[in-house]
Amino acid sequence: MATVVVATGHLGETELAAASLGNLTNNVVALSVIQGLCAALDTLCPQAYTSSNPKDTSIYALRTFVLCSIVAIPQALFFWNAEWILRDGLRQDPDVAYRAGQYLRVLILGLPAYSGFECIRRWLQAQGLMLAPVLALVAAAPLNVLLNWLLVWGPIDALNLGFLGAPIATTVSLNVMCLVMVLYAVFAAPRDAWGGLSKDCLRDLGLNLRLGISGIGMVGSEWWSWEIVSLASSLLGSTALAAQSVLRASPSLSLFSSSPSREQIR
Repeated sequence: MATVVVATGHLGETELAAASLGNLTNNVVALSVIQGLCAALDTLCPQAYTSSNPKDTSIYALRTFVLCSIVAIPQALFFWNAEWILRDGLRQDPDVAYRAGQYLRVLILGLPAYSGFECIRRWLQAQGLMLAPVLALVAAAPLNVLLNWLLVWGPIDALNLGFLGAPIATTVSLNVMCLVMVLYAVFAAPRDAWGGLSKDCLRDLGLNLRLGISGIGMVGSEWWSWEIVSLASSLLGSTALAAQSVLRASPSLSLFSSSPSREQIR
C-alpha cells in the first residue's frame, strides 16, 4: 500500500483518495476473503503431510484454489460495477468513485494470482519449505516500486499511464509472485507431497469450505476493523480519505518500526 500511496500522491488529492478507496474495497471484498479461505490449509495441509498419505496436501490446496476461483466470480462482478456501488451505495465523491472503479477493474486480473500465491505458499510451508515466499517477495517488491515509478509518474512519457499505472503495477506484481511460486513448486519442491491434477479436487469441498468460512471470520475481524476507519474517513471527503491513507502507510516507511504490521506485510 505504501508504494501506491507514494505513487498516486504525486498525481493529486483525488487520485490518492481513489487509490485508497480502491485498496479498501479490494481488502474487504477480495483479499481478506481469499486469506480466510486459504487459512483452512493451515489446518489441513500439515495434518495431511505428517500422515501416511502426504499427497493429500496437494488435493487440499487444489480444492481451496477451486473455492477461491468460484468466489472470484462475484468478486469480479463487484469490482466491475464498483463505481456506482461506491457512489450511490456508499455515498462517495463521484470523481473518487469513478477512479476507484477504474482501479478495481484492473485489479480483477490479480485475483487468481493472489489465490494461487496463497494456496501454494501454505502447501509449501506445510512441507517446511519457507524459501519460495521469500523469493516471490524479493522478485515482486522491487518490481512493484519500479513499475509504480515508471507507469504512474515516471520520466518516460511513452510508459506514463498516470493513475491507472498504479493498479497495473500491483496486478503485474501479484502475477509475478504467483509465477515464482509455481516455478518453485514445479522445479524445486519434492514430489512426495504432489498427487497430481485429478477430479478429486472438484469433489468433497465441504471440509475446505467450512474451515474457510471460519478463516474468513477470523481474518475479517481484523482486516475489516481497520478498513472501517478508512470508510469513516471517506465520508468526510476526499481530503480526509487521502490524509488517512498517508497516515496508514507511514508506519510501513518508518525505519524505527519495531514489528511488521499488517500494512507492511501487504
